[in-house]
Amino acid sequence: MIYTSPAGKERINFVVQVKDGIISSVSAVPRATNKISKSLQKAFAKNITKAVVGKKAKNLDIDVIGWASLTTVAFEQFVQKSFK
Repeated sequence: MIYTSPAGKERINFVVQVKDGIISSVSAVPRATNKISKSLQKAFAKNITKAVVGKKAKNLDIDVIGWASLTTVAFEQFVQKSFK
């Protein structure tokens, strides 16, 4: 997934598994090149599992994870596009 941060375009990889409309597992692999973005992506990746496993994929609406607001929005967009 590519999204725009204050540092420019950043990349992060998401892997999400959904069973019966519910998120059953998730992981995020930071790919940012900017030091601050990379730090925020790492915090996001560390906290994403406990924030979304067990939630409905459709219309996912979560709070900011690991202080990474733009990464959180990118994740929500990824899930909503992938699991309509």
